[in-house]
Amino acid sequence: MDSEETYDTFNITGLGLQLDPNFPLLEVANGPNQNTKSYAVFAQGYYDVTEATSLTIGLRYTKDEREATTDTNLMLAENNPLVLGGLAPAGVLLPFDQGELDESWTEPTWRIALDHKLSDDALVYVSYSRGFNSGLYNLASISTDPANPSSLPTDPETIDAYEIGLKADLLDGRLRVNGAIFYYDYQDIQQVVTEAGTNVLVNAAEAEIVGAEAEVTWLATEALTLKAGFSVLDTEYTKWPNADVFTPSGVGGNVGSIVDVSGRELVRTPDLTYNLGVNYSIPTSSGTYAAHLNYYYNDGFNWEPLGRLKQDSYAVVNLELSWLGLNETWKARIYGRNLTDEEYSNVSDAGALGDAVSASPPRTFGVAVQYNF
Repeated sequence: MDSEETYDTFNITGLGLQLDPNFPLLEVANGPNQNTKSYAVFAQGYYDVTEATSLTIGLRYTKDEREATTDTNLMLAENNPLVLGGLAPAGVLLPFDQGELDESWTEPTWRIALDHKLSDDALVYVSYSRGFNSGLYNLASISTDPANPSSLPTDPETIDAYEIGLKADLLDGRLRVNGAIFYYDYQDIQQVVTEAGTNVLVNAAEAEIVGAEAEVTWLATEALTLKAGFSVLDTEYTKWPNADVFTPSGVGGNVGSIVDVSGRELVRTPDLTYNLGVNYSIPTSSGTYAAHLNYYYNDGFNWEPLGRLKQDSYAVVNLELSWLGLNETWKARIYGRNLTDEEYSNVSDAGALGDAVSASPPRTFGVAVQYNF
């Protein structure tokens, strides 16, 4: 894989830059980019231990190379120490941090699974797998100065996943049941935090997740399909001694501090979610008419590790009515999303200036026409 991530040059101005007591500026112009090359070899094999029991082993070896370049220019204010000392002019964009960083990571990953057929339509399995999420540079705050922590990349994240599950097709294939119990052990988990007003990715040490999930699909009639699913999670940061957190100052804005959040719940991980769905489809001589009703429930979670910013429980109901032509070339839809006009956040965050909330869309209706060619 060969990919490139590039920011168009973005310019930052404002009174806050000019009032910096140590290094007043008029403008900051930044245009970093990051190139990634990834190489991997993969093999997987199967062995039938018995007629009903199979062993699967898969191995992968990955090497990721990251190269980041910076192009930061500063416009100095009249009272900047460099201007007062005659070392640089004011009011002109000057090269400040322009250079290149590179890092590479290698990681073996694997999957070992044993499955046993209870019948032709049902099996149970147990598996253990290792996952790898590459390291990367934070382009929003990158620096090529070795003394600056922003010159260091975020380390890779790894996960060991253990799972026991069931897959079954019952009632002559009209009822499908999938379920699993799992345990995830994260090392160097990557977490977005706010530092100096910028969202950056850091390693949040270690975390564990224990959970269970299930999905059920029932073809009640040729026209009616019912679906249901749920997920239950118990999460914990087992080791995160130096989390950056923000609490209200009492006079406006927040105060940043370093807190040990070991033992607290993972952010954005609700204890319980479930969904219910009803699909009704009627084929006719003029095409297929269908109705889709979905209900999703989330019992809430923390937006940041202290648990000060919480997402309360919420439920979303979506409805869609559609028509699909006989040759499947044309499709028309009428839809309603968040029909109960539930208020919940899309993103919430805490920073030095205060707490920010981005609301999810309210009740929305729409019409769509699709042409396949």
